[in-house]
Amino acid sequence: MKTFDDLEFSPHPNMPTGVRSTLHLDSGLQLSVVAGDTFYNDKGTYEVAIFKDGDFVPISTSDDVIGWQSPDEINTLLEEIQKDASGFVERKTRERAEHRKELDLD
Repeated sequence: MKTFDDLEFSPHPNMPTGVRSTLHLDSGLQLSVVAGDTFYNDKGTYEVAIFKDGDFVPISTSDDVIGWQSPDEINTLLEEIQKDASGFVERKTRERAEHRKELDLD
């Protein structure tokens, strides 16, 4: 099972003070982890996104990313995804749709 320790950070190509790492999972999903002055993070935390076929997987009801994630929180997310990737994507997509419906955005 892949964990935060498997991330290899490099300079972010568009943010001079940022770093990024992408982890390709066996399910075909990609975990993107970034940090820097313009991201949702502070010291020791990261901004996280998940992609499927180049599109965001809605991992939050109100945003495509989640911020201020510690390495332990990222490990928990990775474990959940690797145990049941399709169930994770379906659940998060449904939660986003329900939230948008509650707000009358669709």
